[in-house]
Amino acid sequence: MIKKTFNYVNMLFAVSLSIFSLNIIASSLNPNKYFPLIFVCLGFSNTLLGINLLNNHKKILSFCSFILAAFMFITVGSKIIFS
Repeated sequence: MIKKTFNYVNMLFAVSLSIFSLNIIASSLNPNKYFPLIFVCLGFSNTLLGINLLNNHKKILSFCSFILAAFMFITVGSKIIFS
């Protein structure tokens, strides 16, 4: 049950992020304005992927996924703090 929920949430983030990114490219909006939202979605998706991998006993891959998610969240935090 929980694994299906993780998969649905990851699919939702992947589809919505793709549509949102294509919308930014197609329109004349400033992408720097939406940078934190995109990276938060990517970080949250990587966190869910890391939890899913940890539940499947793939510790090295889950650790790498958590490191990547932390990088995304730190990037967003530094963008918000320094802007």
